Amino acid sequence: MHPFLRGSIAAASLWVAAVAHADVVVGVIAPMTGQFASTGRAWKESIDLYTKLHGDTVAGEKLRFVYRDLPDPNPTKARALAQELIVKERAQVLGGFMYTPNAVAAASVATQGKVPLVVFNAAGAGLTERSPYLVRVSYTQAQLTLPMADYAAKNGFKRVATLVSDYASGLDAERTFEERFKSKGGEITNRIRVPLDNFDFGPFMQTIKSAKPDAVLSFTPGGVVSIGLVKAFKDNGLESQGIKLLTLGGEVDDTSTLPALGKTALGVYSSSFYNPTLETPTNREFRKAFETAYPKTDIGVVHVQAWDAMKLIHRMVGATGGKSDGDKAIAAVKGFEWESPRGPVRIDPATRDIQQRVYIRRVSEMGTALVNRGIDQFEAVR
Repeated sequence: MHPFLRGSIAAASLWVAAVAHADVVVGVIAPMTGQFASTGRAWKESIDLYTKLHGDTVAGEKLRFVYRDLPDPNPTKARALAQELIVKERAQVLGGFMYTPNAVAAASVATQGKVPLVVFNAAGAGLTERSPYLVRVSYTQAQLTLPMADYAAKNGFKRVATLVSDYASGLDAERTFEERFKSKGGEITNRIRVPLDNFDFGPFMQTIKSAKPDAVLSFTPGGVVSIGLVKAFKDNGLESQGIKLLTLGGEVDDTSTLPALGKTALGVYSSSFYNPTLETPTNREFRKAFETAYPKTDIGVVHVQAWDAMKLIHRMVGATGGKSDGDKAIAAVKGFEWESPRGPVRIDPATRDIQQRVYIRRVSEMGTALVNRGIDQFEAVR
């Protein structure tokens, strides 16, 4: 980092600490445009509604949220935006981050400025090791993949094909599933990796169909790529052959791909930390609040991410009394447990990653709606 910028960040931290009763600024880096704009919009909806219900003041200080748009993986821009938020906007907390490379880039800035960074979504393994000021409320790829492997083995799937997008998260999912599934006696019939921007899955589905597995385990990044995968699975007759589609969430995301797919998604399985059909008081209240505030919004995983991030942000600001103290803020959330709409959760004090229940879901019709209905669950997954 340039010496001048390093000095600017340090000065900004001291300036914020010295000002009494100034707003506590939370800088949110989110995809507000592009194919994942629905995620940025969902995060803002959650932040706004949480603020409406719980107030905009913590420890006598008003919270103010400043957004920066980052629609794609772009580490250079992520670093620049994090620096701008800390130095120019005097942000005392950073949040958001759709993609792991962007979170990694911002982590060094958070460390230099001693500013807590709350990851809403990025799922790369070992991400919290990048900065002692980084805490994650989403998941890791293995956290969703291992339960799906266990579910497949438990439910009699003997032979599974894997089809993943060829980048770090996809390869992580492939490796993790294969190791766990084979350890339980399963066999991998096909191991297929496709380019990240691939939209034509027909030839791959025909190859898998010829191998006659019990199921296909897929991981794609969401959006139009995931929609194309599900359609190709159905159009090429794999479902009619009795093959099941097991996904790691993006293919039937509650707020984006599932509404776009409609009934084409029926019967698709997914692994997720959120079960929209969970019957707990916390989830019922959460959903009722959203349905009242945003009656036309599909509620899902991305809303829960920002909702729980707000829980941590309020706790950190409360612990520091609204002052700029990254060490005290992070200490306040280590080991913190609460009842989330997703179920019981805990921030692991050693890793600062979230420990949570993971659900296996299946797209089903409930009345006139299509829902990722929870059919199994695995407790306290690290």
